Amino acid sequence: MTSRRAVVLLWLGRTAEAIESVTTALATAKSPPIRAYVVVTLQLDAALIQLVTGHPEKAEPLARAGTAGAETDVVKGLASCVLGWSFVETGRVAEGRALLAAGLPAYRAYGASDPRAIAAFDRVLAQAAK
Repeated sequence: MTSRRAVVLLWLGRTAEAIESVTTALATAKSPPIRAYVVVTLQLDAALIQLVTGHPEKAEPLARAGTAGAETDVVKGLASCVLGWSFVETGRVAEGRALLAAGLPAYRAYGASDPRAIAAFDRVLAQAAK
């Protein structure tokens, strides 16, 4: 739940608190018995926060780690979108656009997906198509 709290803080404009919250959660998640899917969620939420706050270079390693551990279609979709966004922002536009286009349908189809994240992914994908 801590990473969800961090994302809510992000969308409320409390970015410093969001970064601090997810960073703390990631640091404490490294000790067992944290389940792998919780760590993946933390990594992807941390990457999303870094992207929204303008730090794609910090987002990419988190997105890659989350992508490696993603198990369900929706998490794989989210991971693809976050990694794709980081690629677009660091100049690898074609590769990023392909990842966003591949991951967005799976993430969008999940009923509990974050609508603000979807809007951000749509925006980045549209900009990358120009």
